[in-house]
Amino acid sequence: MADTQKTTATEKTAAPTPPQRYKGWDMSRVFWGLLLVLIGVLFLLSNFGVIELHYENLWYLWPLLIVGWGVSLLNIRGTWWKFVSAILMLASLALLAWVAIGTAPFIETVNNAQVQSRQVEKAGGTVKSLDVSVKAGAGKVLIGSQASTTPVDAVLRSNFAKLDVNSQNEGDVQKVDVSVNGEHVWWGGGFQNELNVQLARQLPVSLKVETGASDLNADLSEVMLEHLSLDLGASNSVVTLGSLANSLDVSLKAGASSVTMRVPKNSGVSVKLDNGVSSQHLADLKDKGGGYYETDGFDTASKKITISGDIGVTSFKLERY
Repeated sequence: MADTQKTTATEKTAAPTPPQRYKGWDMSRVFWGLLLVLIGVLFLLSNFGVIELHYENLWYLWPLLIVGWGVSLLNIRGTWWKFVSAILMLASLALLAWVAIGTAPFIETVNNAQVQSRQVEKAGGTVKSLDVSVKAGAGKVLIGSQASTTPVDAVLRSNFAKLDVNSQNEGDVQKVDVSVNGEHVWWGGGFQNELNVQLARQLPVSLKVETGASDLNADLSEVMLEHLSLDLGASNSVVTLGSLANSLDVSLKAGASSVTMRVPKNSGVSVKLDNGVSSQHLADLKDKGGGYYETDGFDTASKKITISGDIGVTSFKLERY
């Protein structure tokens, strides 16, 4: 009986559990959430042609890493900490969008860029096809065709990078590697780095392109292209394909990119996409299920283009011309 009374008394005198306080915003979650929303809006506006994204300009924002590190070391808490964090977060996102669409006035092209050019001659009369690899980091990459019998011409306009071109034969295949390598890290603003590669029209070509934070514009409509491999980083890419070869296989791997592929109307097209968080527009292709899309009569088409894609946060658009 005494134990029961003691327990009852303890329950009566026990302090009630205080209500949980609202802890406020988790600034890191808010930042990453707003960042994803911003990226999605930029991709959407780019798809509708309202803006043009320039991923290479994001290099200008590297000092923000130092700013963020410095802010994290400040001993500020409470309301002031939330206020400062919110201001810096919104300012960083606004600056990222401003720079990505290329409207920031401090983005200027420097005039002291050096021009480097390399010309690859055909290695004997036994060469029947080309296997070309193009590797470039930040900047712009232009790829086209030329009427000259020269298999590959490469020109780099840059104020910090070096152009390397190597050629060797493997049987009747001439392998050409074109790469852009930085001699040092370019910490200043306003860098220029533009690679222009021209391919011969007379030989069948297998082409592999690897880019980083870059703008890629490849007009391959007059290249006898049989295989194309694209490994794209944070890039804005427009690729125009042709129908000189009866069969063309395209492999696409892309990260946070915007990719537009232009294909001839006289070619049957098949597309297989392994999607991440992406948007897509596939012209007149019909959904066959399981991530497959095809034009009507693909199996009997005399010219065929097969595209397989492993894409992340990517906007993919297929256009017919």
